[in-house]
Amino acid sequence: MTIRANFTDSGLVLGNNDTNMTYLYGLSDFFTVMFQDTSTVNLLLEAESEVASEIYSRFLQYSSSLSLTGIQEATNSTIKLIYLSSADAVAGETNTYVIPENIQSARFLANRPFLPTELLDDSVDYSVTQQTDGTCWVKFAKPISSYALPNRLLSDGFTQQYALWFVDAVVDEQMISKFYGNLLGVAPENASTQFADFVYGLYYVYMHGPNLETLARGLNLVLGIPVARAVETVLSIRKYLETDQYLVVCDQNQYLIPYGLAPTVFEGDVLAIGESLSLWVELKDYEKDGDWWVNLHIPEKLIPEVPLGQKDRYATKGSHYDYLMRNYLKTHTFLVQVNVANFKNLQQYAQIS
Repeated sequence: MTIRANFTDSGLVLGNNDTNMTYLYGLSDFFTVMFQDTSTVNLLLEAESEVASEIYSRFLQYSSSLSLTGIQEATNSTIKLIYLSSADAVAGETNTYVIPENIQSARFLANRPFLPTELLDDSVDYSVTQQTDGTCWVKFAKPISSYALPNRLLSDGFTQQYALWFVDAVVDEQMISKFYGNLLGVAPENASTQFADFVYGLYYVYMHGPNLETLARGLNLVLGIPVARAVETVLSIRKYLETDQYLVVCDQNQYLIPYGLAPTVFEGDVLAIGESLSLWVELKDYEKDGDWWVNLHIPEKLIPEVPLGQKDRYATKGSHYDYLMRNYLKTHTFLVQVNVANFKNLQQYAQIS
């Protein structure tokens, strides 16, 4: 006779340390293998068998959704087959192509995944960069036709298509756009560094409270202006490589100032946490700057109608708009002044606007 269950006149023996009864609860070998403690597991099953079953059930739910592709994405280590053709070439750039997927970097490019005969090294034979509009480019050191890559002629009769394996590719999963993009009406394919900066600046303001100083820092963060991450001393300020960007080197961190701006800190300065390293946006209010509205254009969102005797929307001294601002609206408004004269990347500014 085959004994199918350890059953006595007292029922199932669940408390004995020499008996493992986890299989009776549909838990398979999960707890035995993972915890390797029969006595503790049996005591747990005896007291909270339902909780243990739910833990295992949740484990199955989580693991059932895993796949080879999902694991690769989670570990940022994957191999992807990418097709490039002349239609993907970037106009005005040499040997540069738009990658059809959001690949931020790749350690190697190969002509096949097993025993490749053509292997390209990152930063030697090619480079992968992400542009401000969110697209990713790959730039080769030589024409793509000079590499031993699989290729074929497409049905149009003149377009040559090449196949490359991106090895150890870091794929941009666009988590920021997936979680925040729909709230702002920004499509995932348009997510970029500027979009990440926008979310960073927005939540900086949320976390530090509603005051003008915090708001100014948040707006500068939106435009990519870094803030000090620690209490640190500025050691040196130098030009970054061959660009016009400044690199601020501190004793704990280093910061790259956006193109076209000069840092507002100097060597030897001791920075406080959250202090802006440059200035692109200024905020003005009546307490600090007095009559900031004088001779400025007042938008319709602030004063919808132009009253009689007011010839235009400029708050000139003594005008109706000046009177309304001075006596009613100044305590509820402030001026966001963007120093557009310093902008070198108008596309970035337009996107943020």
